[in-house]
Amino acid sequence: MKTCSKCKETKELKEFYKNKRNKDGLNLFCRACDKVKRSNEAAKHGYQSYYEKNKEKVLSQSKTYYYENKEKVNQRHTEYSKNNPEINRKSRKDHYWRNRDKLLEGNREYRYMRNYGLTLERFDEMRAEQNHRCYICNAHEAEEHLEVLNVDHDHETGEVRKLLCSLCNKGLGLFKDSPALLENASAYLRLHGKS
Repeated sequence: MKTCSKCKETKELKEFYKNKRNKDGLNLFCRACDKVKRSNEAAKHGYQSYYEKNKEKVLSQSKTYYYENKEKVNQRHTEYSKNNPEINRKSRKDHYWRNRDKLLEGNREYRYMRNYGLTLERFDEMRAEQNHRCYICNAHEAEEHLEVLNVDHDHETGEVRKLLCSLCNKGLGLFKDSPALLENASAYLRLHGKS
């Protein structure tokens, strides 16, 4: 634990940047205070306005530096990640939640095309045709266990059939897509008092 000389709060050591010039090897200010200090300095020196005016140039220089020093940069990132697993994990988590919709949409579009040859537009058309309901049990995709309907397809031909809720889709899979097995299961349930 260490006390920040700016905000006077006692925080864990990982909340301080490293600084070899200090006895304890850590910065005097915590990360939060340091960030405020740096942004104030940047504003004072006009870096933010410079960046905004010359964004293309700055990004181009950054890219050039990266490609010229790719191994060195990647090694630095790898070392930082190993030495700061909590910060790295938090950073990945924050990135995921900031971009969740975009990431999930991209993953879905890629998965539908790769697995079924189905565009996201066609998938949405099928959802609308089925009124956003499972073709078998008629459950609406907004209900209970559903987020979005699953694409049901013939495992032998790969042909897309209909959209099902995850339970019905798994059920068909567990019955090996066999009408005979499903009829036997139906007869079994009727025999034992289920209608």
